[in-house]
Amino acid sequence: GVQDFSDDIIINDIILSEDYHDVINESQQENKEASIAFVKFCFNHESLFGSGDLKDYALNSYDCDGDEAFVLYEEHIYFPSECFDDYSQKDWLNCDWMYSLDSEYLNVGNDKEKVKAFLEKAFYIDELDAEKFYKDIVRPNIDSIVSNTSGSDDCDGSKNFDFISFLDEHYELVFGQEKDSDIFRSFILIDNGDFDIESDSTYIYAYDSELKEILESEWFPADTVNMC
Repeated sequence: GVQDFSDDIIINDIILSEDYHDVINESQQENKEASIAFVKFCFNHESLFGSGDLKDYALNSYDCDGDEAFVLYEEHIYFPSECFDDYSQKDWLNCDWMYSLDSEYLNVGNDKEKVKAFLEKAFYIDELDAEKFYKDIVRPNIDSIVSNTSGSDDCDGSKNFDFISFLDEHYELVFGQEKDSDIFRSFILIDNGDFDIESDSTYIYAYDSELKEILESEWFPADTVNMC
């Protein structure tokens, strides 16, 4: 029969219905303007949406190389920020490990903080910080990071040194709070000659001029001590 129109029907029976999800999701990805219009409609009726109600709708975002893609929250979408800009430049990351939300979504309402609160609630978009970066991006990808920071993928050792610097900067988080020392057993360090050394090698020392002189002595057994 003929029903009276209401926003509740559009949202509950259409947008939040599995029957129409795929059609709407595909349509709102045809161009960015369509997606922004969809999010604007949802924001204007934000009280009708609960936690995670829209998490299965993809949003236009940018990967670490700045390339656009429509992705879901599970691909790790964060609000645009200086923090994201800084971490996305890490050469030991793969470009598709995290994404920055298109900033135009933040303009669907006059109050950006309210818009962000809605996007966080309904779409599960996060604000990136050091803890989230470590827990969501670094820790789950440690095997790939080990590969990215060693051998032919890091010929000059710059990635390796930068990742060690990151761990040092966040030592309390990684090794104190999270107690994650075990996951770095396979990590490969770079010695001062740019050669890979296993992190569980018996003798590994920070650079020291006196030690360097000893290591270069003809009498000292080769490959016994490593210096970073």
